[in-house]
Amino acid sequence: MTKLAGITLTVVLALLGTVGWIVSPAYEMSYHPDLPDHRTLRFTPNDLGGYDIEEIPFTFEPTEGSYYDLGNGPLELHLSEQPLNACSTALNFEFPFYEQTYSELYVCNDGTLSMGQPILYRDYQYRYGTGIPLIMALLTDLYPEISSGGVFVLQNSERLIVTWDHLRGFRQTEAVFTFQLTLYHSGIFVISYNGLPPAGSPLLTYRPNDDPGESVWAIGAVPGGRSGYTPQEATLADLPLRSGPGGVVQDYRLEFRQYLNVLFVPLAWMILAVCAFILICLPLFLYFNLVQPLRNLLTGVKQVNSGQLDVRVPIQYNDEIGDLTGSFNKMAGELCSLVGDLEAHVTARTSELAAANEQLLTEISDRETAQAQVLQRQRELAMLEERESLGRDLHDDLGQAIASISVQVQAAQTLISAGQDEAAQINLEQVKQLAQDANASIRNYILGLQEPPTSPQNLVVALRASLRVFSENTGSNVP
Repeated sequence: MTKLAGITLTVVLALLGTVGWIVSPAYEMSYHPDLPDHRTLRFTPNDLGGYDIEEIPFTFEPTEGSYYDLGNGPLELHLSEQPLNACSTALNFEFPFYEQTYSELYVCNDGTLSMGQPILYRDYQYRYGTGIPLIMALLTDLYPEISSGGVFVLQNSERLIVTWDHLRGFRQTEAVFTFQLTLYHSGIFVISYNGLPPAGSPLLTYRPNDDPGESVWAIGAVPGGRSGYTPQEATLADLPLRSGPGGVVQDYRLEFRQYLNVLFVPLAWMILAVCAFILICLPLFLYFNLVQPLRNLLTGVKQVNSGQLDVRVPIQYNDEIGDLTGSFNKMAGELCSLVGDLEAHVTARTSELAAANEQLLTEISDRETAQAQVLQRQRELAMLEERESLGRDLHDDLGQAIASISVQVQAAQTLISAGQDEAAQINLEQVKQLAQDANASIRNYILGLQEPPTSPQNLVVALRASLRVFSENTGSNVP
C-alpha cells in the first residue's frame, strides 16, 4: 500500500509538474500590464492626508529643459550585473508632499523623484523605499547611456518639470519609455505618458524570476518616514481614485504575481488536494477494499491451518478478492465435509475393528482354553505312557528279579531238603543279592535315574546285560 501510494503520488506530481511546465510559459507571456500611455494623471492633495487621482486631458510639455547626465558609468557596470540607479544633485524647489514641505528634490534615472535625500535602488525593494518620500512616475530600470534621449529638468517659479525622454530599458533594451512629471508649489503633481511600449508588445515581458525593475514596476507616491502605513494598492485604469496618508501605488510586478496566482494557486491547491487524497484517502480506500478483505482471508487461512475447518470468510465485494474468498469458503466447506466423512468412516471402522478385536480375543481365549485342554490331555497321556513304560520296565526288571528270586528260593529249598546246606546258603546269598538289586532298581525308577535306551546299540547292550544277569541268577545258560 505504501509503495502504491508513493508511486501514485510521484506519477501524479510528475504529471501536474509537466502540465505546469508546459502551460506556465504561455500563461506568463499572456500577461500585459495596463500602462496609461498618452494619458495624463493628476494627483491633488485631499482632506484625508493623501491624494485624489484623476485622469485629465492629455498634456505634455514639449520644452525639455536642462539635460542631466544620470548614467550609471562604466565603473558601476563593471562592479554590478545590474546598474545602480543614479540621481541628480539637489533641485531647490518648495513642494508640499503628504502634509510636509520639502525644498530639496532629487531626480533619478529609474523614473522616480525623491525628496530630502537621493534614493538607492535597494531602497525600492522594501515597501518602495518607505523611509524616503518618493514619487514613482514610472519605476523601472532605465539605461541612459544607450538611449537617444535623456533626463531633462525644466524649472520656473510655478512648477518643476522632469522629462524622461526616449530612455531604453536596462534589460529589455528594445523597449523605449517617454514620460513626464510636473510638480506645482500647491502640492499638485501631474504625470504624463507620451511613448510607452504598447499593450501586448513582446518588448515588455514579465518573468517570475526576473528582478522587479527589469520591466515596468510601479506608479504612485509614498510619504516616507511613516510607520504603520501601507501604501494603498491602486488600479490607475479605474479613476477617479481617493487615497489616504499611507500612499498609493499601482504595482505591476505584484499584479503579475497575482496574475500568476490565478493559475498556480488552484494548481497548488489541486496538488495539495491530490497529495492529501493519495496520502490519506487512497490508503483508506485500499485498506477497506484491499487490505481488510485480504486480512480477513488471511485470518481464515490461519484458522483453517489451526484446525477450525468450519470457518467462513464474509465476502465484502464481488471482485477478484471476493472470488478468491468464495473459492476459499468452498474449499474450506469441502474440506470440512471430507474430514467429517472421514471421521465417520474412521468411527465406523473403529467400531468394526473393536468388534473384530473382541471376537479375536474371544477366539484367542477359546484357543487358549483348547490349548490348555490339549496340554492337559497331553500331560495325562504322557503320564499314562510313563506309567505304562514304568509298568513295563518294572515288569521286565522286577518280574525277572522276582522270577530269579523264586527260582533261587526253590533251588535253596531243594538243596536244604537234600541236606546240601552250603549250596542252599549260596542260593540264599544270591537271593539276597537279587533282592538288593531289585530294591536298587525300584529306587532308580522312583528317582528317574535310569536312562532309557536311545539307540539300537544301547538296546542290544541292555539285552545282553539282562541275559547275563539272568544266567548268573538262575544258573541257566541262555545263548
